[in-house]
Parts: sequence; structure tokens; C-alpha cells
Amino acid sequence: MLSDTVIFGLPIGGYSNLEIAGLNLLLSWRNRFQSASLYPLSDLSSATDALRWSQIADVVENSEQFRVQFLKYLEDVDVSTPQALSVPYPVLHRLGEDLELSFLEKNTLLCGTPNIGFADFIITDLQADAVRRANLFSQIVAPSEWSKDILSGSDIDNVEVVTGGVDKALFFPHAKSDLFSGRFVVYSAGSEGYSGGYDLVLKAFELFNQAHPDSLLISSWPSRPFIYGEGIEPEDFTVSDNIIDIGEVPYSSRPYIIREADIAVFPSRASASNCRETECMACGVPVILSDNTSHKELIKGDNSLVLGSRNFIGGERFRGWSESDVEEILGALEFAYLNRDKVKTIGDEGCLSVSGYSWEAYADKIEKIIFSSYGS
Repeated sequence: MLSDTVIFGLPIGGYSNLEIAGLNLLLSWRNRFQSASLYPLSDLSSATDALRWSQIADVVENSEQFRVQFLKYLEDVDVSTPQALSVPYPVLHRLGEDLELSFLEKNTLLCGTPNIGFADFIITDLQADAVRRANLFSQIVAPSEWSKDILSGSDIDNVEVVTGGVDKALFFPHAKSDLFSGRFVVYSAGSEGYSGGYDLVLKAFELFNQAHPDSLLISSWPSRPFIYGEGIEPEDFTVSDNIIDIGEVPYSSRPYIIREADIAVFPSRASASNCRETECMACGVPVILSDNTSHKELIKGDNSLVLGSRNFIGGERFRGWSESDVEEILGALEFAYLNRDKVKTIGDEGCLSVSGYSWEAYADKIEKIIFSSYGS
């Protein structure tokens, strides 16, 4: 008999791409599965609106009950060495850099029936231990073809690509407010680390703002200490009257900020998934994209402004990574500034190109993977 319970070893929240995927799986599966989380959960209402929160509030209670039972079981088990505990229902796991497992409570890995891993990495030199860990899973879900190619290059073949969705009830075209009337607003966002290319955005915007003082950069990046030590120095982050640095913004608040933008820029050196990019496109905001890694799968026809320069970083750790030229980013910003009507058409094309992206479709595909892998 197929299980009506799914255990989440995925993060669930409103910030990282995988947290948002976990949140939307819960919302999509609210009438299909009983769900519990291996992570201690508190109030998820900060990640979504009160109405959606009301539909998944029971997950917190289920999770607390599950963890109590799980920890009570471990009291009578020898946990001096790592062990696997099999359970008769599906378990979803985050697989981080080098496919590291994110949950190992008291040396005990909870193995599901089936065991499904969600790849969440951008460093590409997978070690032998990563390949052994991959064999713990019936199936690994990759967020992009680029991620799958990296795994396949390490002889990991139990991989299926499932692209993330967009919540059309949140992310859709709408008129701007009058907060920044008369300003040309540039938006940039992403996850922490050197891969995001935030230093390139800042260098290009500084030059752009000198030529166009009416321009404004809204930066929605993680806390800066995570970025220091990754090749970006503190002096690169001088905030002026022409930069509003709002830090990471929870999922439910993003569309109101995105729709203030005239252009969004994502010159990532590497990206495994395109969550923030597709959010902007769904809002009708034209995007500037680097032509590498998962972005290559998003670029179609005239749906974006493409940074064609690809200065490859190289090495086994950075397969597929490349760096865009600051001058080319500046040129794309100039084009957007001087050609508002043309760029609006690009934004319209971008919105159309992601119209088929949905979290319901994502959840359906994950459900099929679970049931096709059941008992394997």
C-alpha cells in the first residue's frame, strides 16, 4: 500500500530556492498527504500569507509529534556510529555541496520508502563519497539540466530534472507604485556567495549611475558577512543615496518590490536554479541574464537581455561557471534605459515564456517520482 505520509528533510521557508520549493510542495500536497518535517518548525506565517499558512498549520503539530517519537526511539538505540533507520513512507532530503546530507540526528539517517534526494549544489568537483551517498537514494531531483549534467559526469544516473514553479497569484504584471517616480529602477537579488556576481552588478551600476543620476539600484542580497572572503571586499559595498540595500526579502513580499523595477539584472557566475529570475519574468519585468549554467535553459528567443561574454573560470570545481564583462552589463543597462518600449516587449516575452511554470506541476512531478520509485 502506498503511504499517505511524506516526511520532509527539506528546508521549508521563504528565502532560499529549496525552502520555497519545500513550502510550495506543502501547499500543493495539503489535501494529498499527511506531512511532517525533520527540521524543527515554528511559525511558517513569515514565509507566506495568513490564508496559505492556515492551510498548512497542522504540519507544525505533525512535525513536533514526529520528532518526539523519533528522538524517543533513539534513546534505546546505540548511536555511537552512523546508522540508517528505514521507515515505511517517503522521505525527501536536501543534498548540499558534494551531496552532503543535511539531516543526521544522533548519527541516524532516516531512510524512506522511497528515499528521494534534492540536489542543491553549485560546486562541481563531486568526490567519491558523493557518489556513494547518491546510491542511498531511489531518485535524485535536479533543479536544472546543468545540475543533472554535473551528476551524470560523476556516474550518478538516478537523476530526474524538475524545474521549480512560479506562484501566479503572487507574481504577475501590475502597475508600479509612485514610490520612485521619475527614477529608473534596477533590481538585483540572489542567494549568498561569490556565484551571484553581486560585485559585477555594483561595478556596472556605479558607472551607469554616473551617466544617469536618476537611476536607483534596489539590492536584495543576503547578509554581507557571507560574501566576504569569497573574492568580494567590503569596500565594494558602499551604499549611497542611489542604492537601497534591503537584504533578503521573504517570498510573500517579493512581488511588491520586483514590480517597482524597470530592469532586473542577474549576472551570476553560476546558478543551479532560476527561482528569483522567473519571479521577475512572471511580473513582466525584463531581465538581464548571464549565458551560463541554469540560465541557459531559461533563455529563449527574445525573453531576456543576454550577457554573451563568457569568461570561463575553469577547473573541476567550477565546470560551466563563467564571468560576464562589467562593460557588457553596463551596455545592457544603457540599452534598457534608452529603449523603454523595446525592453517592455522583452518583459512581455519573458512573462509569456514562464507562463507554464507552476508549483502545482512541480508537485505533480515529484509525486510521480515518489510513486514510481516506491519500494525501489
